[in-house]
Amino acid sequence: MASFSWKNILPRTKPDRLAVFAAVLELTLVPIFEVFVIMPPLFGLFTLSFWMHFLVGFYLWFNAVGNMIMVMGTETSSGKNILPSVLKTGWRYCPVCMLNAPPRAHHCGDCNTCVLVRDHHCVFTGRCVGHNNMRYYLMMVVFLFCSAMYCNYLNIDYAWELVGGMHWKGIITMLYQRSAGCLVIIVHVFLFYRAMWNLSVRFSTVSVPLNFSRTSRS
Repeated sequence: MASFSWKNILPRTKPDRLAVFAAVLELTLVPIFEVFVIMPPLFGLFTLSFWMHFLVGFYLWFNAVGNMIMVMGTETSSGKNILPSVLKTGWRYCPVCMLNAPPRAHHCGDCNTCVLVRDHHCVFTGRCVGHNNMRYYLMMVVFLFCSAMYCNYLNIDYAWELVGGMHWKGIITMLYQRSAGCLVIIVHVFLFYRAMWNLSVRFSTVSVPLNFSRTSRS
């Protein structure tokens, strides 16, 4: 089982830190905006409908943030497993790590390590997505997609109530709200499709099992 460490949470490069900061800022401000700006005019403050929608939104937010933390903190390399000193068939030598890397493992300059079954480097988590944290990345994208859909629904309803019916101002406002929300949804659909495609390739191709020997190097 892959290890988790809070020390891995902090991104290593400045671009990753800026991207993670932007993601954390969005995940903080959007729920506050939805709870205190969007929901009270629609459902009333602290009513039964308010709390029901609050619990749904909190469930989506909590799972998105929780899986994001797991993506960031999960060890993506071989960890404490000692890789074999003999170069096996399909393996290759990494001159940076000075280790024999298994098939489909690639070195990441940002993470400064060879990532097992590397998919890509996600700047919004500051970590590579690979064998050990792929499931957390998939669930993070799924819950972010559901959250974007839910916020889009609330925002369109709020815009409709705010402008008071069907006229040119209302149409422009709703189109703006819908386009912003749909852009977020399209991005998450693309990320989810790409992650699912890479996951299907991973299980449909024959690869060397990732159970490394713990014997010392000879």
